[in-house]
Order: sequence, then C-alpha cells, then structure tokens
Amino acid sequence: MASGIATVKEVLSGDTVVLMGAPKGGPPPEIRLTLSSLIAPRLANNARAGETKDEPFAWESREFLRKTLIGKQVSSRSSTQYPASTGRSEVFV
Repeated sequence: MASGIATVKEVLSGDTVVLMGAPKGGPPPEIRLTLSSLIAPRLANNARAGETKDEPFAWESREFLRKTLIGKQVSSRSSTQYPASTGRSEVFV
C-alpha cells in the first residue's frame, strides 16, 4: 500500500492517520502514516513523565482532521520508506 487509493480509518493526531486498503481475501491492510513536512501540536501522553497538558490547539487540529478525513478515500504516494521494524513511511496524500 505504498501508493494508490486507501480509506482513512483513524486519526491519531494532527499529523498522523491510519489508512486502510481494500480487503483481498482477508482483513484489509492498514498503514500508519505521518504526513511529511508537517508538525502538529502534540497531545499529552500520560505515559511520559512530567507531561500532563496538551500543547495549544493539539485537540483542535486532531478533531479538524477527524471531521475532514474519516471515511474518505485518499490517493497517496510514498516518498520515504523507513526500515520495516518501525512500520513507518512518509506518504504524499
């Protein structure tokens, strides 16, 4: 699913989404995608010590992407593939 058409399944933050491909005889393939050249405000992560507040507008940026993208089909093209162990790639949407 490095390039092609996918459906936005989930928005994790203002710069990270989960894309879902077409099912082919089983569950559809998924890819976690961080939008290249974009740095969104971070949501607080309770697992990190000392960080208990969201950065300004973090919630709003994620909600904007959710309302705009969830369930929509997008066309994407991979620009960079990281090592398979990280499961990350940069994709143009």
